[in-house]
Amino acid sequence: MLVLLMSCSSDCLVSSIEWNTLASFYNSTQGSLWATKTNWLKNDPCEGRWYGVSCDPQNTTTLKLALSSNGLNGTIPSSVALLTALSSLDLFVNYLSGTLPPQLGTLKKLTYLSLTLNRLSGIIPSSFGELSSLQSLLLCYNKLSGTIPASLTSLPDIQLLSLCSNNLIGTIPLNIGQLSTLKTLILSLNQLSGSMPSSIGSLVSLTRFEVQNNKLSGTLPSTLGSLTSLGSLNLSNNLFGGSLPIGMAHIFNLISLSLINNTFCDACFPFNYTISSCHVEDVSFLCNCSFKPCGTTKPCISNLSCPLSVTPSPSIVGIPNPSVVEISEYKNTQSKVDGNLNISTLVLINSSLIVSGEVVGIHSNLSLSSGNLTILSGFTLLQSILNMSLSSTIIVLGKTSFSTVI
Repeated sequence: MLVLLMSCSSDCLVSSIEWNTLASFYNSTQGSLWATKTNWLKNDPCEGRWYGVSCDPQNTTTLKLALSSNGLNGTIPSSVALLTALSSLDLFVNYLSGTLPPQLGTLKKLTYLSLTLNRLSGIIPSSFGELSSLQSLLLCYNKLSGTIPASLTSLPDIQLLSLCSNNLIGTIPLNIGQLSTLKTLILSLNQLSGSMPSSIGSLVSLTRFEVQNNKLSGTLPSTLGSLTSLGSLNLSNNLFGGSLPIGMAHIFNLISLSLINNTFCDACFPFNYTISSCHVEDVSFLCNCSFKPCGTTKPCISNLSCPLSVTPSPSIVGIPNPSVVEISEYKNTQSKVDGNLNISTLVLINSSLIVSGEVVGIHSNLSLSSGNLTILSGFTLLQSILNMSLSSTIIVLGKTSFSTVI
């Protein structure tokens, strides 16, 4: 049903422009079919308490429009930009289609914009970077395309940026690190590519970072270790490779980590603290051993596809001063530990490892099963062994070798 635009009666406190703007929004989003439309188009929007409309204390202008989960259809009219005092526009979970009006970028007092779970298409207007008061931008679960506008990195007060589950392409903006107030960044379920910009390390307030299910590649920047406030990190289902930045060992607030389906070439997690939720399935290393979640003082190397190189001890695979090292299903013949391993227990299962220094320990336990252990600098290994278990193993000490079958 089309409602003709008309002005409010003379006793209305809001301007006729604002009344007609709200009426236009009602028409454009098929207001007659809304789930709730109490008092709409009846007298004054503020004093008449139109459903979802909040006004200033004087009832002269609209400050908030909250119509989430209300069955809105149709398009967002560009005339919404005439609500110049608007601080919050919440249209979450509706059936809105069409494109995002660039005119919304003129709403200088807007702090909250949520259009998540609609059917919006087209690009994210670059004018959204002019929303100088914006703190939260939520555009997830739409059909938006194009790139992430570089202008969004100019939002001075943004704390929540959520663009997940769209069809966005291109790279993460190089200047993303300019968003110094950002606490949550969710870019998952898009088609983003390229590497993670090093400026990401400048987001010192970031507590949640999700980029899973994209096409991001390359090694993670060392600056990632600067995100010391980070509590949740999801990098799964991308094309990341190389080593995890050793600086990640200092993200002590990290409680949730997902690295699923990447090609990282670390021997184990470089964390010396416990992560309560850790998912590492289908990566090139599986270091859980018997410890769940990951993050333990017992480093382990399992099913690793790339060379291990540790220089020097007492830090191995990112865990300082380990006392127990477990290596299983590891047969990369190029791998070598440079330096001494001052540990109490070494477990080698169906694996090969070369140590250029010595394996020593005050009370050492050696357990080898179907393995190949080479100690290049000699016999110190045997001098402090208290318990030895050997099964189908080849040991090379300097130039001397012997095998065992037990």
